[in-house]
Amino acid sequence: MVRGKQSLRVECAPAFHYALHEHRTSLVSDDTIPTNGENASDKQKRALFESDELTLDLRFIAESVVDGVPSPSVDLQILDLMPQGHKGLSICVDLDLVEGQVVTFVLRTPPKATKEPYNAGPTREQTEQLGVSFDREFDFSYVSLCYSTGHGRTANCDQPSQERESTTYQGIRHRSRFF
Repeated sequence: MVRGKQSLRVECAPAFHYALHEHRTSLVSDDTIPTNGENASDKQKRALFESDELTLDLRFIAESVVDGVPSPSVDLQILDLMPQGHKGLSICVDLDLVEGQVVTFVLRTPPKATKEPYNAGPTREQTEQLGVSFDREFDFSYVSLCYSTGHGRTANCDQPSQERESTTYQGIRHRSRFF
């Protein structure tokens, strides 16, 4: 919104396999969004559209980009467009947005569920197999000695971090400071 207030309706009516296959629609709790504030007990919902061959996930992020303006309220609702020829239920939401409020919708194929929880870091067993200490922090001192020569494919790692002398390439003078 630039200024004022805007009411709008957003509808999501997927058509699987060129609108030939039926699908099931459900609203489920979105456990990936942390709850906070006065309505912490209210879990945010997401929509699941499931056919025999494909699953789609509709979720949203509601936020405010202006101080003092609350995030918009988003309440996903089931919408029946089957009398118009749709092969499954749809989702709709009625929004009343004011200046600074933003709602971003994401329709995606969700990742496959795994039995093991995702772990972004290495395990102790993995580091022991590699012969690296699990508790050691990365040593950035070597990285601070590296600087680019300006060609995008080479780096020199022999001098301490300092402002390099200017280089000229393709008629452009360039001074850079890294780290």
